[in-house]
Amino acid sequence: MADYAVFFNKKLDIDYKWRLLARLTYADTITTDEMMQLLDGYDIEHSMLEYNLMLARFMKMQPSAPLPVKLKPRLQGVLRYFQYKNATQLTGFSVVGRALNKADIPVMLIKGALMRRVMPALPRVMGDVDFVVPYERYWDAVNVTRGLNFKQVHKFLLAHAADMYLGQYNVDIHRTIVKEGKFKSVLQDASIVHEIDREMFERAHATTAFGVECLLPTDEDNVFVCLANSYDAIRSQEKARWMWLWDIAGIVRDNKDFDWQKVLAIAYELRFHQQIKVMLEIFNATIPNVLPAGLIASIKTDEASDYSMKLDVMTCLIQSIKPDYRAIKFFKPRRPSKFIADCKLIWRYKYLKSVRNNVFLRNKYMDDIVSGTLFQPY
Repeated sequence: MADYAVFFNKKLDIDYKWRLLARLTYADTITTDEMMQLLDGYDIEHSMLEYNLMLARFMKMQPSAPLPVKLKPRLQGVLRYFQYKNATQLTGFSVVGRALNKADIPVMLIKGALMRRVMPALPRVMGDVDFVVPYERYWDAVNVTRGLNFKQVHKFLLAHAADMYLGQYNVDIHRTIVKEGKFKSVLQDASIVHEIDREMFERAHATTAFGVECLLPTDEDNVFVCLANSYDAIRSQEKARWMWLWDIAGIVRDNKDFDWQKVLAIAYELRFHQQIKVMLEIFNATIPNVLPAGLIASIKTDEASDYSMKLDVMTCLIQSIKPDYRAIKFFKPRRPSKFIADCKLIWRYKYLKSVRNNVFLRNKYMDDIVSGTLFQPY
């Protein structure tokens, strides 16, 4: 495993139970020791609701797994709860989607709503319904949704999407499939992102989903977007999101026609191939024997992609201490016994941000910071 993948694995090892659950969900055989390790310390009352859902999906996909008898009906209840929550959100999408159909605005499902369509038997965490419209029809779609009395979640619309709600219904209208900001450090011409968006719309196939005439991206496009979005979450957030492991495995595991070269072609065009390589290494370390042999080794890297990865490592380092920095600066009074440690943390946070954001400091210090970090415990 390459150095960058080792670094991100260290960052993610704190959530090893999630990764163990993902591996066992797609395992051919499950040992008693593995089940004991998975359930060690587990308490459905105090575990994250999202983790309870994935354990319930594990029960559904591995019916012979030796789960405690008393736990099974409670996990069935978790499945029913999320089925209801999913149905509620999809009802709101149906209202918006049919209005967009009448306005002749193409609608493409992405993210959770798309996976719910691809794997309808498995409920999922879905706080809203994400879909994308053509870039030039974005404001038309927003205005149509406003005409249905949906309100904005945020005071100002985000650069890439509009979060809208009406009561318990939540929709997220995206203006691009591939989020432009992910590639600012490596792309000199952002128009490439919009061109790839147009190509994805052209490759998509039309269908009816949840009462709406909409488009579904190809499996290869779906996997690229899933990997890119998940990498962005891992890079920029303190807590990783794990649903992508199940999504990727669900799409490609039994799909003999899946073409990984189409995924890599998009990654190379966006100069995002090293990031995709890292994600595939993490995936392969978690759920083995799904990716084709030699796929990861075939992904070539270059100086530009290496530079981009170093920027991402810097972002991870900043995000890892940001909560403590904010707590010290804004919330907690400084205790005398912690004064020196707090000052060091504040200095390190500001130093890392300065290096990350200043080209001169970046060229002078970033290589030393990153090379020292990759071989240290996260």
